Amino acid sequence: MAEIYIIGINHFDVNGPPRLERVLDKIKPNLILLEGNEAKVKTRKVYLNLVVKKLKARKADDSLIEAILAKGNRLEFESDLVKKFSYYHDTPFIYFNDTVNNYSSNEVEIEARKYINFISEKNIKARDIYHELKNVQKDCDRRWNLLKSVEGTFREEVFILDSSFSDNKDFVKAYCHERDIIMERVLRDKVSSCSYQKIATINGFSHIVKDSIKRTLYSRVEDLNPIRIFLY
Repeated sequence: MAEIYIIGINHFDVNGPPRLERVLDKIKPNLILLEGNEAKVKTRKVYLNLVVKKLKARKADDSLIEAILAKGNRLEFESDLVKKFSYYHDTPFIYFNDTVNNYSSNEVEIEARKYINFISEKNIKARDIYHELKNVQKDCDRRWNLLKSVEGTFREEVFILDSSFSDNKDFVKAYCHERDIIMERVLRDKVSSCSYQKIATINGFSHIVKDSIKRTLYSRVEDLNPIRIFLY
């Protein structure tokens, strides 16, 4: 049976790209499964390019545009990194392709217009966005430290629903569970094909915590003896 590595990341971690690259170089997987939806990843890039285009049309400061690009490129860095890894190592990768929160082109246009108006109304500057990114990283580090403190203990099972950790418990209980069911199905299908020696999945870390109720991907596939790797 294939060796399975379940890698837990924080989608907003500035330290995520080099850490993920090191882990993939060490594992050398034959297949990579990515959390998320390929269409949505492409849509996010369309949205970012649309925002930049509209800002340039309004003759916004270059520094503001650079800050927005820095913010946009921080989100879900794993997609770009895995594509690069796949290219240089000839390693196939696929998205789990859940259907959560997909947007139409019209909705993307509306959201981009809303964001541009927000920037204008609030008089957002580049320094404001960099300050926001700094706070996001502080929160990311805080969450990693919380996870470190409970990993391997009975608290690991409940910490993701703790008010000190999760800003939206309903989101975690409903949205994450839906994705985990889909991810389990895809992973088991790839394992049963017997076509790969090493399979790496890349997920938000909430999907790979232990859970006796079997809501998380890790808890649902423990019988496959996966190796967990948190990217602190």
